[in-house]
Amino acid sequence: VARTGWGDDGVIAEMKVNVYNFNEHQHADAGAFQIYYKGPLAIDSGVYEGTDGGYGGSHDTNYLKRTIAHNCLLVYDPNETFRRGSRHPANDGGQAPPNGGEEPGDVGLSTPQPPTLASAVANYRTGTVLGHGFGPDPQTPQYTYLKGDITQAYGKKVSRVERSFVFLNLAGQRVHAALVVFDRVISTNAAFRKYWLLHSMEQPRIDGMFITVAPEQRGWQGKLVDQVLLPTAVRITPVGGPGKEFWVFGRNYPSEPPPHDDPNEYEIGAWRVEVSPSDAAKDDTFLNVIQITAREVPPLLAERIEQGRTVGVRIADWTVLFQRDGRRTDRALGFRSEGQRFLVTDLAAGSWSVMRGAVPASKDRIVSSEEGALWFSGSPGYYTLQWRPM
Repeated sequence: VARTGWGDDGVIAEMKVNVYNFNEHQHADAGAFQIYYKGPLAIDSGVYEGTDGGYGGSHDTNYLKRTIAHNCLLVYDPNETFRRGSRHPANDGGQAPPNGGEEPGDVGLSTPQPPTLASAVANYRTGTVLGHGFGPDPQTPQYTYLKGDITQAYGKKVSRVERSFVFLNLAGQRVHAALVVFDRVISTNAAFRKYWLLHSMEQPRIDGMFITVAPEQRGWQGKLVDQVLLPTAVRITPVGGPGKEFWVFGRNYPSEPPPHDDPNEYEIGAWRVEVSPSDAAKDDTFLNVIQITAREVPPLLAERIEQGRTVGVRIADWTVLFQRDGRRTDRALGFRSEGQRFLVTDLAAGSWSVMRGAVPASKDRIVSSEEGALWFSGSPGYYTLQWRPM
């Protein structure tokens, strides 16, 4: 969880990498995120105990707990089937129930050799945290970074799915915060269409490569603006409204709050946006920059950066870079930016020198194996990073 503060004016973002998924109560939402600022902006969709009957009902089984109800990635194989315990959820293009949908039994005292805990849970692994960190001030971080490998969550239809989050606290800017989401998705078949999802309480507005969510009911005042930077050839499609609130590839699974409950206590949503590459390919990259601000404030313009092996974004005085192939590197890299604060991810652990032109820009920086990212500040210009073994 990252936030800009603890008061009523604070932005809150939740980012997750699910490492294990053990039972049918858990949602298939590895890699999901939520954002709240003066109201719900990017939400988990659906209602748990609703008019459809609650747990085990059609809405619960086919929508609420499935990947399609969350701000996640879909890889749609039209021939895929799912099983979760005794249930057979609809094909939402999402994550596969681990271990064929069977819940784990007891580790027990079976003979002649009881299984270890590691072997007992191996088939329920859905992801691995590849990097995490925040700073430079641990009390009021300027950035929060999380990267996960969630390939195992999607089963055999993919060979690689990785998602990186960078939350930027833009204190002092007219935009309070930005969440950069970078995804690398490789399917086993180019025909499997990929979708990047963003759920909202009210109908979003789409203007070219910009998606705006600004809910007005219940006195909400926050606004989210997502700028799609990659893919450049893309379809951006709103899905929702009457009869399609909980739509799963051709069928709606409706549910509402129980009639005796106050509907204002629920945030179940009714809309989502699907961002999908226009061209079929096995290997796709998504880069989205989500800005969070008050409704009357215009967004900043984010600029995509693609130099050599790196891809990233410049927004406000920040430059955020990822390795295009998603792998950690110990090779030298260079980039030019007009920013003044820099975060370079996917770096090998060790000591890195930072040069601006021919002059050292800072003392050598240590990149930890846990984070795999380097933060520094400096004037605009051309920077070179060089790894040095420790």
